[in-house]
Amino acid sequence: MNETIKRIWLAAAAFALLLMGVSDGLAGVRGRALLVDAPSRVKPGNLFLCTINGDERKLEKLVEGPVVDAHFSPDGKQAVYGMGGKIMVVDLATKSSREVGAYVTELTYFNWGLDDKVYFSDGQDAKKDPVEIFCLDLKTKEKKAIHKGNAGRSTVSDDGKRAAWVMPPVCAEVGGKQYRYMGGCGGSISPSGKYLTSNLTTTHKIMGIFEFGVDGPSAQPVATVTGLKNYAINGFSFGRSDDWVCYTVEHPENVSPIAYIAYWRTDDHVEVAQKHVIKDFFDESEAIPAGAELEKIVICAEGPTETPLASAMVNAGASRALRVVGHFRTKDGPITAALREGVAWKADAAKLALTATEFKGLAESGRITATAECRGKTASFDVTVLPPLTGDGFKAEFFGDATFTKSVLVRVDRHINYRWDGSASPDPAVNGKAPWSVRWTGAIDVPADGEYTFAIQLGEGSDGSMKTEGGEKRPRTAVWVNDAPLVWTKTGGYPWIAPRAGQPVALKKGRCQIKVEVVDASAHPVVAQLYWSGPGIKQSLLGGGYVHSGAGAASGKPKE
Repeated sequence: MNETIKRIWLAAAAFALLLMGVSDGLAGVRGRALLVDAPSRVKPGNLFLCTINGDERKLEKLVEGPVVDAHFSPDGKQAVYGMGGKIMVVDLATKSSREVGAYVTELTYFNWGLDDKVYFSDGQDAKKDPVEIFCLDLKTKEKKAIHKGNAGRSTVSDDGKRAAWVMPPVCAEVGGKQYRYMGGCGGSISPSGKYLTSNLTTTHKIMGIFEFGVDGPSAQPVATVTGLKNYAINGFSFGRSDDWVCYTVEHPENVSPIAYIAYWRTDDHVEVAQKHVIKDFFDESEAIPAGAELEKIVICAEGPTETPLASAMVNAGASRALRVVGHFRTKDGPITAALREGVAWKADAAKLALTATEFKGLAESGRITATAECRGKTASFDVTVLPPLTGDGFKAEFFGDATFTKSVLVRVDRHINYRWDGSASPDPAVNGKAPWSVRWTGAIDVPADGEYTFAIQLGEGSDGSMKTEGGEKRPRTAVWVNDAPLVWTKTGGYPWIAPRAGQPVALKKGRCQIKVEVVDASAHPVVAQLYWSGPGIKQSLLGGGYVHSGAGAASGKPKE
């Protein structure tokens, strides 16, 4: 995305900063961020409120530091912060602060939950990391310990029932069972308690999003967030909604630190401000000011970037996300807002179902025109409903050697979406401390003629090459499409920041064959995540109903 940033610094008694720029497609991003003008994420500084309206930034000083952490209240009208051992609350409208409690450790971390309860990390020694989570009731001023977990940053869900720690990634039912989950650091929990974060590489350039279910965290990430411009992601955690994460880039030195937010569901990133560390983000992309006049509506693809959706494909029985975006005129100027209510649709109801947030294929059909209407404004897009997806996934055959000869397990994997740490085993049948290999095969349902791009995310243990027993050199990871080896557009190696893409492959509608081989003969993490993109398909994990294993009676338990 091309950006032309124009910054105008204003100095006044109240000190304000205004940044304006042109960033294609970011008109739909609105909200507020809490920032600290510290040199790094672990240093204190002055506290600022940054108002985001598309490409505009307005930064106002709230508190003269040293502030160590800050988070919004659930309604976004106040913020809790720590300074000099005191827990403070600032009213964002008046900028007046009041003391509500105290903490001991040099660095502490806050979450403002429901019912005016503030959760924070603390300990017994100012020079040591906090090891216990406390709850401070702002109504009664009662403070009590609720959970003892790992040292370092902790985050707590809004209801106070779930928590997570930064390093190593650990999550817990507060007062109950704790779980270690994938990754080396970067653990945090979302406001609802349904999602977790974790750093998946030693380079801090790929972060995973995990689900936290009734049986604990998911074994594999449900999504990944990749760093920009080869810079490491630091201070990664959720904002005030489950959809947005905050992080800080601490390089390059001439502009660092740089505060970012990212919409993890589509891996879209938004720069908030340079020379600042981000602490929290309050999303206001759906807020419509009183008196706002709707001028037009636009049907867009999922995500914060306003990308018009002219045509799309969906399989019968499957759903895809969309956004109906309203363009409003207000007394303060134009804004956009995602519309959740008041949207009516006209389409063939027997073949297509639509809401303000998704469309679902009901029966196979050629092109259908769907028209949205809200407050007298209309917009349309075309949808083709493809046959139902019936695939079961990839046939996965694991071998107890690096030469694909000693088969020890055959199972069906819904996707290729794995990270095995060090000598970790992909299955009890595989000795993770010795060399092993895996071969995934399947037949892909290609939905339309066109060029498709296949890409695979690698890690330290699955990248590079190795010598076979016969002395031949072979890559640790290889991909074939219709028996032709994928030609990579870029050679591998550090920093493993994004999936490595192959040259586009021209495919016909119907079926094609795919094979993926990975060898683990090292003590480093093995990462294998296979993506694809093509006509009507944004880059996403390949698998699910698109791939048929043909595995017959597999010996192992199917994996999601």
